[in-house]
Amino acid sequence: MNESAVRVCVPKEEFARRLADSVPQVEVVVWDGSGRPPADLASVAFLVPTYPGGVWTEQQLTSFPRLRVVQLLSAGFEGWDEALPGNVAVFNGRGVHGPSTAELA
Repeated sequence: MNESAVRVCVPKEEFARRLADSVPQVEVVVWDGSGRPPADLASVAFLVPTYPGGVWTEQQLTSFPRLRVVQLLSAGFEGWDEALPGNVAVFNGRGVHGPSTAELA
């Protein structure tokens, strides 16, 4: 791993390609939380979990000992604040669904 790179875990290969193409300082790991976790999660600092999806289990989250940020794609964050250690920041997707929801209505 490049020492200056930030390791990010995303749930889909498409996200990984787009992120790697646009931000060269990022190393991307793909895992959607299902199945066996990849071996290289130990250095992940930034997690983008699946959407829609619930809070990940304690067992899933222990795969990320260096985790510092969780970026949710949902507007809420219920349960995540209790599931994560105090040194992990949680950000939600407040406002990102407004335009598409309005168009759907």
